[in-house]
Parts: sequence; structure tokens; C-alpha cells
Amino acid sequence: MDKGTLKSIYLAKYVPNILAILIYYFFKNSHYASLLPSSLSAILGISTFIAGFLIRQIAIIQLGKFYTYKVSITDHHELIDTGLYASMRHPAYTGTFLELTGAAFLYNHFILSWCISLCYLIVIHKRIKQEEKTLIEEFGPKYQEYMKRAGMFLPKLK
Repeated sequence: MDKGTLKSIYLAKYVPNILAILIYYFFKNSHYASLLPSSLSAILGISTFIAGFLIRQIAIIQLGKFYTYKVSITDHHELIDTGLYASMRHPAYTGTFLELTGAAFLYNHFILSWCISLCYLIVIHKRIKQEEKTLIEEFGPKYQEYMKRAGMFLPKLK
């Protein structure tokens, strides 16, 4: 069911971050140091990253035994529509996006950083389509009704 989306997510999320950390490490004492983040962007970056991390962890905890890394349905699978999932269908992905946005502030190279975030959204969109197809097959109209009331990444405006 996963169709290779997990590997794409890891590449889109971790490779750019590792490269950014290495670039920071090797250039922090050079004449390029002026390109490193200011105190304000560092505070915004760390705050946004931590918020994203917490949202992702809470979402995973709220899914409980139904959380998996691969797109799959477990035995006695239930549709979770409480907690963060009451208003968002994919809060863990929202958290990851906020982590990447926080990293954008820390990298102090906003065009590159936003490109990384955009790449993540493109990759994750393919996975979400697969997840939602699987959930519609499992839960039918119940999941389709849930889709109408809960936003994909953010709560729907009423």
C-alpha cells in the first residue's frame, strides 16, 4: 500500500537538513558567518520547530496503536477523529511542515529553505492521496464525511 512514498518523505525531510547542518558547521567561523541566522530568526526558527515537533508527537500519540510508518490498515482499525484529528486529518504532516519552516528561519536562506518545504509538500501530497484512498476503502462514507468536516493540514474555517 505504501508505494515507495516513505522513502521519498525521508529524503525530502532529512537530506536537506543534514546538508544545512554540515554547511553551518563548516562555515560558522568563516567570512560567510554573516549569512548565519540573527537572534530573531533563530528564536522564530527554534520556536516554530519545537511547535511542529510537539504537534507531530501529539498526533502520533493520539493515533496510538494505529500509527505506522507505512500506509496500512491494522486489525480492528478505528478511525481516530478526536484530539488534533477532530479538526485536521493529517496533523503529523502539519507538524513536520512546521519543523521544516522552523529550519528555514535557522538556515537564514529563505528561498532555499522554502523550496525544501515546498518539495516536502509535493512529496507528502502523493502519500496523503494513497493514505486517503486506503482509508476510504476501509471506512467508506464514514471517512468521506470526516473529510468534509476536518481540513487536510489545518482546521477548516466555518
